[in-house]
Amino acid sequence: MHSRDYFTDNLKKYLPENSINSIVDLIFKYKIHLKITKARSSKLGDYRPPIRTKFHQISVNEDLGKYHFLIVLLHEIAHLIVWEQHYRKALPHGKEWKAEFKKIILPFLNLSIFPEEILEALIVFVKSSFSSSNAELNLNRALKKDLNGSDILIEDIPDNTVFSYSGTKTFVRLQTVKKRIKCRCLENNRMYLFNPLTKIILIDK
Repeated sequence: MHSRDYFTDNLKKYLPENSINSIVDLIFKYKIHLKITKARSSKLGDYRPPIRTKFHQISVNEDLGKYHFLIVLLHEIAHLIVWEQHYRKALPHGKEWKAEFKKIILPFLNLSIFPEEILEALIVFVKSSFSSSNAELNLNRALKKDLNGSDILIEDIPDNTVFSYSGTKTFVRLQTVKKRIKCRCLENNRMYLFNPLTKIILIDK
């Protein structure tokens, strides 16, 4: 396993400065093999128990902002703790995981680590026991705003606006349907539901 100095130096790029020492403590306490991976569309991070190896393995996507990276890493460490205590007997995001995630993230909930807007949204999400979709949306909105303040999100544009998504197809925004935004693809006339925080490119029409 690498030295504390190695982790401290290499994590500066990915974590808020005042969180690094506490995270390194957790890495050594639980003997975590931490892997920073390329962006994955299917997940932000994952945890693998020490079934075939001697170490707990956690991976986190490298493209996350520092505050998002910290939250995802703590999320996965909570999975590790649940595994040590319950093995396969606990549900992945059941009451045991919720209790451990709340316990492990509480010491980080302060303004020396998170900016005010993210901290407020994160506290609301924690108080909801990670079960409020509105609280999760507000947290993700704050995290995206911090990372990509100049990006245009689909929730920012009015109905009937034309936009491009991922540089492929062209859409027109129609209306909000529950917690998604309904849009029509101009190429095939099909309807699609988008996450409000989807990054888009405006098109002049």
